[in-house]
Amino acid sequence: QLTDKQKYPLNAVTQRPMAMYHSWDSQNAWLRQIHAHNYLYINARTARQQGIADGDWVWVESMWGKAVTPAASVRDAVADADIVVTATWAREPFLFAGMLRPGTHVTTLGADEPGKCEVDAALIRSSVAIVDDRALALKEGMIAGAGLGPDAIAADLAEIVRGEHPGRVKAEEVTIFGAVGLPMLDLVVCWGLYQSARQANTQFSVVDFLG
Repeated sequence: QLTDKQKYPLNAVTQRPMAMYHSWDSQNAWLRQIHAHNYLYINARTARQQGIADGDWVWVESMWGKAVTPAASVRDAVADADIVVTATWAREPFLFAGMLRPGTHVTTLGADEPGKCEVDAALIRSSVAIVDDRALALKEGMIAGAGLGPDAIAADLAEIVRGEHPGRVKAEEVTIFGAVGLPMLDLVVCWGLYQSARQANTQFSVVDFLG
């Protein structure tokens, strides 16, 4: 589907600071203090025509919708959400029981080392809590960050995939997936993509990066 160039005449080109191009660098606390914001630079004449002043906040919108919808608070941001994904450096919870509507799914990625926490203990206890690895979750992941024990874990991801745990059994249940981050899961996803590519493209060539 072609873009309506009359309605969307401008192109947004990435212009992040060099230090923020890699996702790992963007999570470096020291670099984030230096590059607190990724600014959108607009030609001065275009900005004047649109009534945009230096330092203003603007919408980035395409035919697919608005890139970001600002909210006054976390509660406002998640109130109508079906899926909530958090990936922050937080060391205090900011998602609490009562903020989410029934049936919401939360994926929390920020708690990947000791002391980090995004989700409140009460919310985890009232939800179907799934982790990627039980031992890591209890040592440095979502469960450890909330100060909870093994009884707070409903299942791990492998148990869900193997059908050993049903996951959500009622439509109104809130589910939470707390990921510390396992390289083997990346390999599983890559293997699936590799197999799909081979099946979809008869010209698919194999590159042996280890050879």
